[in-house]
Amino acid sequence: MIGIIGAMKEEISSFVAVMKETKRELHANIEFHVGNILGKEVVVVQCGIGKVNAALTTQLLIDFYRPSELLFTGLAGSGKAEVKIGDFVLATTLVQHDFDLRHFGRETGFIPNVGKFFKSDEALNNQIVKAFVNLKEKNPTVGNLHSGIIASGDSFIAEKEKIGRIVSEFDAAAVEMEGAAFAQVCFINRVPFSVLRLISDNADEQATVDFPAILKKASKVEIEILKELLVLE
Repeated sequence: MIGIIGAMKEEISSFVAVMKETKRELHANIEFHVGNILGKEVVVVQCGIGKVNAALTTQLLIDFYRPSELLFTGLAGSGKAEVKIGDFVLATTLVQHDFDLRHFGRETGFIPNVGKFFKSDEALNNQIVKAFVNLKEKNPTVGNLHSGIIASGDSFIAEKEKIGRIVSEFDAAAVEMEGAAFAQVCFINRVPFSVLRLISDNADEQATVDFPAILKKASKVEIEILKELLVLE
């Protein structure tokens, strides 16, 4: 079984729409959609915004459904000039940019007994790259795919100064609010994972204007990548 998580309803709606033999199950008042896409067993869930919601939902999904791999998908802000709105970022590693124990001699992002960076599953990432290449051949208008570090924190970044600091400190290709918490839970449970984000904004003062426009079509593009991935599975 493949588990798919998104923070917002719009980020998972297209996945749920194409599922077959769907049943809905509640765990901790969170709705899990269980069924299949292209004959492959999947469970899709909206976790809600932020790291606590992401971590809670990821652990519930692992406990109740025992997925073979997990994918977090949705929107993110760009961290670098070459990463444009409409492009995708596939996380190589993830870090919590707002986890701060510097007063105890630790680097920002370092979590005691766990570490600082959480590395995505290389085999799953390679499959996603192949799936994206296949989609790009069919639809050249799809934005480009970048691989890099994704930095997560419990705030929507919409200031040049803040995104500049995060990029400078972590070399982040993108910023969002859930991925590193999801990755930490997957790491602890030893479940292979990937995080794929569609870039909605530049994490600057224009971000709150750009974000809603991309949100409306977020999962419509990402479902096409998933379909290509499932064909390769």
